[in-house]
Amino acid sequence: MFALDRHKSASLNLMPLVAIVLATALSGCGYEFEAQGPGLPASAQTIYVAQFANMSRTTGIAEPFMRYVKDEIANHDRLTLVDSPADADLVLTGTINNVQTEPGSLNSVDEPTNSIRQLSVSAQLTDGHSGKVIWSENGISSTQRFADVASALLPSSPVFLQQNFRARDIGQLTDIQVAQTQQTIASHQVMSNVAHELYALMSEGF
Repeated sequence: MFALDRHKSASLNLMPLVAIVLATALSGCGYEFEAQGPGLPASAQTIYVAQFANMSRTTGIAEPFMRYVKDEIANHDRLTLVDSPADADLVLTGTINNVQTEPGSLNSVDEPTNSIRQLSVSAQLTDGHSGKVIWSENGISSTQRFADVASALLPSSPVFLQQNFRARDIGQLTDIQVAQTQQTIASHQVMSNVAHELYALMSEGF
């Protein structure tokens, strides 16, 4: 663990770079699913998305994950998001079961060179009028490997090419900056992936 005050300045300077890289990476990734959700009830026009209960040990993830789910639903242009379950034909609720980061590969002195970020959730869709659960799914998950050190970044990899880095940028980053940047991207990527899969399962699961 590194002391926060020691690297606070570096972290703050890194935030604009993280934002640019993250936006570029996410825009180039994702699944392609049926946009209209053919399995959704034909009469359903509105949906309320509740913030998922966070049962993991990672704090602060429920709200950003909810935004990814809402964005995914909005992008498919099938259901209209509403702010109250009383106004909704469908109500989506769920649980964040697990958020985990663990070493992926180690060097000769057992230090991680890359790590794996994992997110797993459960979700259910309820009829907003009858209260009946009409769809549920457990273990919707995604994993993403990310570099902990500059030497583990592969400039030729698709993931790297989707980011806003150039090969010569790597030498200007410390390993701490690499790890912070790549973990942030991996965290948001798994949330995006799970939101994609959740919508696909929800819209085709009837």
